Amino acid sequence: MKNKKLLKTVLCVTSGIGFATSIPFMTTACGSSSTKTSILPDEIYDIDQTGVLNGFKSGINLDEYNDGICDTMQIPASVTSIADSAFENKIPSFIKNLTFASGSNCSSIEYGGFDENNSLTSVTFPSSLTLINTCAFSFCSNLSSITWNAWQDGTTIDEYVGFNHISSTGTVLVINPVDSNHNSEKLLEYLKQNVHLPETWRIAS
Repeated sequence: MKNKKLLKTVLCVTSGIGFATSIPFMTTACGSSSTKTSILPDEIYDIDQTGVLNGFKSGINLDEYNDGICDTMQIPASVTSIADSAFENKIPSFIKNLTFASGSNCSSIEYGGFDENNSLTSVTFPSSLTLINTCAFSFCSNLSSITWNAWQDGTTIDEYVGFNHISSTGTVLVINPVDSNHNSEKLLEYLKQNVHLPETWRIAS
């Protein structure tokens, strides 16, 4: 595991993209009811007693949720942190979106938490998030939409690249901005200056 982490960190760093800064749903589980929704059910996740999300539960057959409607992972509100490599190359191809439940308590996404998941096209972060660690979304090559709920000072994206090898074009949006210094324009500007986000990325319309 140590060697794997070192190799991935080197890959992230050599991409030259990175920064450090101080800077919702009524659901019925898709595939498990006659009323289908777009969101994977909470019971498939392995969450320990401290709220750390370690990934999907062992023995879960994710294919049963591939019903043509389900396309979203929603991290339960009880989760406090997402563990190292929790979903590394594990998200099924029919899942396109990553969101966090209303009232989220998640403060960190640790090393490689979601890396190598090419199906992901969008992620929406909660206001509770204070750390996106090394390679958290590296090699998510189709990730083209970053939305942040109440982005503000106090959040750190690791200097060794929380986002690298994502889509060359995409959009950024801040919902519920805390003030004019933390709106979509400021976030886009910051990401371009500090994470080398491509100039082709824009504010979502």
